[in-house]
Amino acid sequence: MIQLKVMSRGSARTTASRQIKSVDDRKRVCIKPSEKMKQKKSPCRTAWTCKAMAMLSYLLVFCAAVISYAHVYTIPTYTRNYLIKTRAALTSPKMDCKVLEATNHTSPSLPFVDEEIETGEKPMEKLPVIVKHNIRLRRVKKRRKQKKKKPTLQELQENLIHTVSELQEWHSNITRLREIRNNIIQDNGTSLLFTQENTAIGEKYYSTYFTREVVIDSAKRSLFPEVSPFSSSAPVKTCAIVGNSGILHNSNCGTEIDSHDMVIRSNLPPIKKYVKDAGKKTSITSLSPSVPIARSRPSRFLKALKEYSGYILWVPNSSRMHSTDIAFNVTRLIQEHTDLTVLHANAVHFDKVKKYWKLIKNMSTGIMLMSLGACFCDELHLYGFWPFEINSRGEPVSMHYTNDFSWSTFHHTHDYPSEFDLLIKLHSEGVLKLHVNSCNTDA
Repeated sequence: MIQLKVMSRGSARTTASRQIKSVDDRKRVCIKPSEKMKQKKSPCRTAWTCKAMAMLSYLLVFCAAVISYAHVYTIPTYTRNYLIKTRAALTSPKMDCKVLEATNHTSPSLPFVDEEIETGEKPMEKLPVIVKHNIRLRRVKKRRKQKKKKPTLQELQENLIHTVSELQEWHSNITRLREIRNNIIQDNGTSLLFTQENTAIGEKYYSTYFTREVVIDSAKRSLFPEVSPFSSSAPVKTCAIVGNSGILHNSNCGTEIDSHDMVIRSNLPPIKKYVKDAGKKTSITSLSPSVPIARSRPSRFLKALKEYSGYILWVPNSSRMHSTDIAFNVTRLIQEHTDLTVLHANAVHFDKVKKYWKLIKNMSTGIMLMSLGACFCDELHLYGFWPFEINSRGEPVSMHYTNDFSWSTFHHTHDYPSEFDLLIKLHSEGVLKLHVNSCNTDA
């Protein structure tokens, strides 16, 4: 029996609205899962975990980039070029099977190249030009590294015996000396010394390391001599340049050193205690901020100056930041309490002299004084220039004949071996005479 349910108009309308709502609800139920998938929360529960994971991912990418960079740039050039061509071929849209075969990592060409470099047994005729070039470069670098091996004491002594025997013969060459003088003075383009004549207010004063500059004002300019004492005077006949090497100890060279027309000394060494070996005559004496006596108490410094006469040459040969300020303070002190004349070396000039001598490191004070003497001396004699811990007889040699410094304090600021090679070369050319033996046996 079929029962009919009779509804009024209002109830039917209500029922229909309920049905529509139910349909909408079903739609919403169907839509919500997809929306939830789109709006799914990330595995980061909080903000700081998200940041930590992001930083971790960035760190991993950075490490991968560094590793790949190091891998590419530590392999040989020809291998790197091979890989670059391979990568270009792989990314090319026209890649075919032949390219894949050519880029196979099992290719015997790379192991063959590496084996050739390490062993040198395989012939180079079969290798590409770029591979041959890199092999030769590596062999040259290997030979250079072998040459830099430090010699033993026995080998050093044998070399020194040969060097000393060659230095016994010397003939003066005034033509070559004047040629060097012309190159140092005229072709340099700068002044050897600061004077009131060649220095304008506002110019800059440097140390030889060019670590700091000082602007020259009127007060500083007044401390310079009016003109250079060597500009108009005739050349000096013979000059002795006295270094501080311990080779002068027990050399008995004092009388011979004092017999020269001009004596140039380095870094204000004490005089009276070492007259027998180093002499007592002083014409020009260098002084720099690196000398301890220059940084001592004024009373002690002035006492040390009483042994000297002539000129004090201030050489700004120090990397200390305040070395340029010390220069003018020391000059005032000397001018107020002594009769000595202070000269100031031009760091820009000596920097060009360093390039002229083809030296890499800063010149030592000894080489600067030798260059200075070459400007106004017709005959140069060098004493106390010896950068080795032993002499030709194998006996130990102190760093300074005054024993105020030991070899342990040597910080390789200057390239003494290269400078000594330069002096040997100039000796062989007749520009200067290098005295390395005791004066009672030195010819």
